[in-house]
Amino acid sequence: MLDQLNQVKKMGPLKNVISKIPGMDKQLKDVDIDDRQMDRVAAIILSITPEERSKPALINPSRKRRVAAGSGMKVEDVNRLLKQLEQTQKMMKQLKGKGGKHRFSGMGMPF
Repeated sequence: MLDQLNQVKKMGPLKNVISKIPGMDKQLKDVDIDDRQMDRVAAIILSITPEERSKPALINPSRKRRVAAGSGMKVEDVNRLLKQLEQTQKMMKQLKGKGGKHRFSGMGMPF
């Protein structure tokens, strides 16, 4: 996930990247996208140990507090990221089950 964030950041401002997706330009006309959010997510991920990255279930409340303090964020932000990760993993499993086995290879690592 961290590698993907870095790749998107290299492409330029997020609003410009998303506007290149067909049909999204009209939907984003009045939306303000904060590019600093990707930096915040990266800070949280970098505050998670390699073992916790490979097994997010290890992240208990005390570890969440440590990660939040290490990233300069709140525990709620850490919880939000972990929830997003869980939802993304569920979506990838559903897509793999519908014939997209090789389409999303390399995306199995949580972070």
